[in-house]
This record gives sequence, structure tokens and C-alpha cells, in this order.
Amino acid sequence: MIALGKSLIQQEPAPVFLFLSHIPLDHIKGIPYFAPFWKPEWKVHMFAGFLDGHCGGTAYLKRHIAPPPLFPISFTSFPAQILLQDISAYTTVPRPGFEVTTFPLNHPGGALGYRLNFQHYVML
Repeated sequence: MIALGKSLIQQEPAPVFLFLSHIPLDHIKGIPYFAPFWKPEWKVHMFAGFLDGHCGGTAYLKRHIAPPPLFPISFTSFPAQILLQDISAYTTVPRPGFEVTTFPLNHPGGALGYRLNFQHYVML
């Protein structure tokens, strides 16, 4: 997340779409240091997997990126506009120019896979 963010802010601000497959703490530690979060001109659409039997991904992120002692500010205090949304398996997210469809992965604790349909290409 840190390297990606540094690379992105070298460019003109553009909408960013982040799709998180699962959210264990060791996988999300870099999220607060994602450079576009700290720039008010950036807009980030963030989708977090909602895993059955657990809290939604957005609630988990907000609970772990929270004022002291965990982090200096709350998740909702970043200068960028961050649109955080839970997403579950078998969901399609249409966006201008592309479409993302989710599917469950065989992973301890559960996780989501993402299929990206862009023009005539499909990426998993």
C-alpha cells in the first residue's frame, strides 16, 4: 500500500478503487500510510470483504484505524474523500469502463476473489 500510494500521488489526482480480499491485521497495517488518503484532492473507493459470521470489513477497518492508542486519527479523519463499502461474495460492482464481480475463496477465515471485466479483457 505504501509503495502504490507513493507512485499514485506522482500523477494527477484520479479516482482510486481498492478491493480488499480479506482484512487480517497483518494485511492492513499499511493502509493508513496510503499516500492518497492524506491528500484532500484524492477520492478513494474502498471495498472490504464482508465475511459471514464476522463484522463487516468497513467496521473492522474503522475499529483498527482509530484514535490513540491504535492510530493518531480516526479512519474518517483522513483529508481525502474515502468511500468505504462492505462487499460480499457473488456481488457485481459496475463502474464506468469496468465491472468487478466477487466470488468466495478457499482461505482460512474466508476471503473474496475479484474478477475484473475491462473492455474485452477478464482478469482474476
